[in-house]
Amino acid sequence: MKTPKTLKSLSKTRPLVHEQISATIFCCDVIAMTLAFILAQLTAPLLRDFLFTVNSVSSLETASMRMQDMLFLFMCPFVIHLFFSKGHYTKRLPWWNQVQHILMICLAAFILDGAIRFSMNTSPSRLFIGLSWVYAALFVIAARLIVFHICSGQGLWRIPTIIIGDRQTVIDTLFAFAGDPYAGYDVDIVYMRDEKTKNIDLSILPKQYANLKIRQEVNDFGPVVKNNLDHFFVISLETFRGAERDKVMSDLEMLRALYAVVPAISRTNSYEMEPQQFFGSDIMLLQAKRTYFPPVGLALKRALDIICSASALLLLSPVMLGIMLMLKLEGQSGNTFYGGYRLGYRGKTFPCWKFQSMEPNSDHLLEELFTKDSEAKKEWDTYKKLKKDPRVNTRTAAFIRKTSLDELPQLWNVLKGEMSLVGPRPVLESEREDYGESFFRYYRRVRPGITGLWQVSGRNETSFKRRIYWDSWYVRNWSFWGDIVILIKTLRVVLYRNGAY
Repeated sequence: MKTPKTLKSLSKTRPLVHEQISATIFCCDVIAMTLAFILAQLTAPLLRDFLFTVNSVSSLETASMRMQDMLFLFMCPFVIHLFFSKGHYTKRLPWWNQVQHILMICLAAFILDGAIRFSMNTSPSRLFIGLSWVYAALFVIAARLIVFHICSGQGLWRIPTIIIGDRQTVIDTLFAFAGDPYAGYDVDIVYMRDEKTKNIDLSILPKQYANLKIRQEVNDFGPVVKNNLDHFFVISLETFRGAERDKVMSDLEMLRALYAVVPAISRTNSYEMEPQQFFGSDIMLLQAKRTYFPPVGLALKRALDIICSASALLLLSPVMLGIMLMLKLEGQSGNTFYGGYRLGYRGKTFPCWKFQSMEPNSDHLLEELFTKDSEAKKEWDTYKKLKKDPRVNTRTAAFIRKTSLDELPQLWNVLKGEMSLVGPRPVLESEREDYGESFFRYYRRVRPGITGLWQVSGRNETSFKRRIYWDSWYVRNWSFWGDIVILIKTLRVVLYRNGAY
């Protein structure tokens, strides 16, 4: 059966990435690297004179050095080619994958650039080489952000998306897309494939899905695909069997729809799996590359903890003293610090230090509230938090809780090795049962963190069950790069107070 011309033309009107956007990203990358080269030319001599005592050079030597510096411009096409091979101009890559690619490619270019210059005995400026590629990485990342924001604002980047799958896959996919808006998948319709579950409580989803359309299973998805060719389809093939699955894939291919398949790998260490395809077969293996924490990565993580916690304690000591003073001036009773016991590495308990933001021995206020307000009890059962906690009764206490400044004393826990900068949220003994098997399989294998995946993925706006999922995901997919990403995202969360109360 031939595809009608109208369908062919329609399927081409909404490519995965608009040609105009691809061209814009390409041009911005070229401009960013050119500006990086110019800025390095201007700042390298200034920094060299500031940092080092340098003998003056002749004009002939200076001209020769500038000619050698032109090698940077010849490296740009090489970098652009690597970006293209990674799909930066043709695919919707997750944002932090793009950032990782940019940093690694610029690092490789820096090494190659330096090696070529030294092999040519050109007496290159090491400072210029380093600055060139540091600027290039930063400018390219900044340019991408600008392009994405402008295109999203004009409706060019976001693509309407339909998800077809079971309840858990749908929820996980929605959270994944909400956590990475730069991918541009705008989900507006969901088709449920569960035999029993026919709906989703929208209150447990990110706020952007408040108007999500949830539709029940249909017998034939062919018309759904045909009538929504301007959409991107995300399909959980695990929910289809035999001829029904073949029919769905045939419809997608025949109608030339844009689609992706969600494999059945939930709750596995997906970040550490690599695909293996077999010629002449539709079988694909996802092979786990490792099932342990690499010693080098753990050593880097601990070194980062020590350096950052010690530096932060020293630099933030005036802020901490100011908080202590304000709490006392506003009449906060009890000690300034509170060391509530939490479960940590290997299940051992430790005092998790915070500023005392609640009145001591005031848990009875919670019980009184719950007897009067059933909605507050429901909120507590879902989030283990309250937006208006009766135990917090001073302005300073409310402020430090909202800005997470009450957790600054945990830097001491990090320095001692009881916690880490990044890790699962510290767990109360009473919450161990809520974690179930996840506590023994994942949580107790690492140190809890001041920040973590839960804090940067919705924080108090997400359910406690979702927090447990994120804690286990962090352990299953741990990497040093992942910690860096979480620390960067934490800065944004703290600045904008996302999900804080």
